[in-house]
Amino acid sequence: MQAKKTNKIRIWLLVIAVILAAVIFALAHLYGVSVAESTHERINTYIDTELQYEAANYDKYLEELNELLLLPRISDADKGHVYERMAQLYKFKGDTLSFYHTMGNALYYLERGGNRSVAVNIYEDIANYYIADNNFDQAKKILESAYEICPIEDIEDPQVRSYAYRMQAIILRHDGDHEKARQQIELSTKIVSENQDALWYGSYLAINDAVLAGIAYDEGSTEEAAQILDKNKDSEYFTAPIYADIITRDFSLVYYETACRLAAADGDVALLREYLDKCRNASEQYGFYKKELNIINGLLEGGYDLSPDLEAGLNERVLQIYEKITQIQSDEYAEMINSPLQSGISEQEQLNRQHAESVRRLRIYAVIAVIIIAVFLVLSLLIIHALTDPLTRIGNRRAMDQYLNLLSFFSQKIFAVMMDIDDFKAVNDTYGHDQGDEVLIRIGALLKNMKTRNIRCFRFGGEEFVMFVKNLDQGAVLRLVENVRNDISWQTWDFPGRVTASIGVSGGKAGTALLSLADENMYHSKSHGKNVVTYDEAGEKIIFREMQ
Repeated sequence: MQAKKTNKIRIWLLVIAVILAAVIFALAHLYGVSVAESTHERINTYIDTELQYEAANYDKYLEELNELLLLPRISDADKGHVYERMAQLYKFKGDTLSFYHTMGNALYYLERGGNRSVAVNIYEDIANYYIADNNFDQAKKILESAYEICPIEDIEDPQVRSYAYRMQAIILRHDGDHEKARQQIELSTKIVSENQDALWYGSYLAINDAVLAGIAYDEGSTEEAAQILDKNKDSEYFTAPIYADIITRDFSLVYYETACRLAAADGDVALLREYLDKCRNASEQYGFYKKELNIINGLLEGGYDLSPDLEAGLNERVLQIYEKITQIQSDEYAEMINSPLQSGISEQEQLNRQHAESVRRLRIYAVIAVIIIAVFLVLSLLIIHALTDPLTRIGNRRAMDQYLNLLSFFSQKIFAVMMDIDDFKAVNDTYGHDQGDEVLIRIGALLKNMKTRNIRCFRFGGEEFVMFVKNLDQGAVLRLVENVRNDISWQTWDFPGRVTASIGVSGGKAGTALLSLADENMYHSKSHGKNVVTYDEAGEKIIFREMQ
């Protein structure tokens, strides 16, 4: 009858353990989902409302964005979004190396997170910077990489798709295919017109107009080009404070390029000089020297009737620009652009592998923890004698005896280590038993952390602890024990002074005699200044620190 009752108890305990494990996993999952949603909302709120891009606060924004990367349960897509914003700030600061490196980080996470539109947008931005440097070959390669991720017609985000058609128009115009360039810019403008409530509607419409005016001029439709420019001559985007460098690159300088050619064709020198001054100011402010150089070369090589003094001034400016470019760009600079981009991606791949391994280990630990809980619940009523010291949470005297008997049975050669806390009674008498318990607890934790298949630690009783070490030579054991002694003496406490331990070491076959010899050596340490390690060498007791 008693056996049946015991079996019922075991079954119920097993059922409770399984239910508890299921509840733990369910709560962990719900908590993880809640934390992930909170992290996503916090990142979006910061980027949409708090990130204002004032030049004086660039470093502050970068610091805050770095903090967002440390949020718990951050998704790959959110991490990519944060890196993309950081990259733009580095670009505004003029830190080109950090810009491309961080863009590489952004691309890695955005592609992993499935956010293809934003990934394509980043590639387009990089290509646009190459175009600003008149490096159209590199820009084409970057755009090819972008549309391998997602073809233009499959891009869901209308802003990114409009941007893609505009980039195609710019490339086609450079290649001299004006008819296809016009078709692409018209497709871009059609998308913009369908999104009049979007924040980017006005700026994208103005940028597309500037590109279309250039295409019309190249086709010989100067009247159309002039009409488009006239429509935008008072545009607010000439002085837009936010994204000023991007607007200058994509709208203002493109506008001025066509405007300069129209003024030169009309012989309006005053207006031409005005536009040239604006080009110069823009390139000096934001570093778009090659775009300014392209505008000037277009005037010098376009067959316009320029006055000698104007032509001389343009040639002088060309020399100044070349000097500027020589100062800031070189073969090494081109290499610096490509290398960080790839190293950023490689770096994140390595970090992600490490993270995946950490997650795998955590999952294993979680499963083991649940199993331990279940086993504990099933067996807790069946365990008669506890083998763990309730205060220090390491093995107690009973556990030590069982372990020593096991080693004796197999006649194993080991090292026994006896350690005793020096002047422990004074700690209890002077500072109270709570402080004394804290000393025992922390030393117990220190020893518990040392447990391996070759090292076992126990509380012998009172303030005495025992360690058994297998499969190490005497020198290694002495160094190990010396480290333990140092670790104890280096601890800081909530009372004055420090806590030390006297330690004795003995080696040989497992048994009580070995433990007794370690105890003798420990007392030798106490009688020779304390806080030292004593061991035997050919029957002679030697203090280890005296041999260092």
